[in-house]
Amino acid sequence: MRYILAVEGDVDVQGGLEPPAYAAPSFGDAIRTALERRPELKEIRHRKKIADELISVAQADNKPHLDLTGAYGYRRLDVGGASSDGLLWNAGIVLKFPFFDGLKTRGKVAQATSDRTSLEIDEAKLADAVALEVREAIHRVEESREIMNSLTGTVAQAERLLAMAEKGYELGVKIRLEVEDAELNLLQARNNLARAKRDFLTTKVAMERVQGILGE
Repeated sequence: MRYILAVEGDVDVQGGLEPPAYAAPSFGDAIRTALERRPELKEIRHRKKIADELISVAQADNKPHLDLTGAYGYRRLDVGGASSDGLLWNAGIVLKFPFFDGLKTRGKVAQATSDRTSLEIDEAKLADAVALEVREAIHRVEESREIMNSLTGTVAQAERLLAMAEKGYELGVKIRLEVEDAELNLLQARNNLARAKRDFLTTKVAMERVQGILGE
């Protein structure tokens, strides 16, 4: 701990590790939240919108173009011994109609459409992967909670056995070694419970991460 924190002297860790009351959401609720909030899916949906615009741009290449042109400036001319200068401006409307482009537009549209189809495939694959992550996260939360609850009972039983051993030692029916064994069993049970609480908190964070709501 001192090495990780890069501090000198002893490190005294205080505080409890009591996890809050938490139950994993249902798979339906969790997957709906994940599909809506996961940043990877948001990104790929944004890319699909861009791909749609690129298809529209590619389809416009063989359409008529109506452009408004204009210019404004100053010009000076010198011809022989004569010269003239003054303001110059012009304006016009230009209509362009591509009768044949060598199937270039069709190829660009096909490429843009293919790119969007690839994004749809990627989105479907990512959604399947997210669904699997959500299902596994729910199972881990439930499993870690059951282990934590079970070890809570184990600690309570170890405390009762220690109390009985100490009382028996006071009455002379138990030896000191039996009391120390009970103390060791209680210490191990508490240690296992602390690890289980840590694991439960970890699975809770993982559950929030796969739903895309971590930190909210």
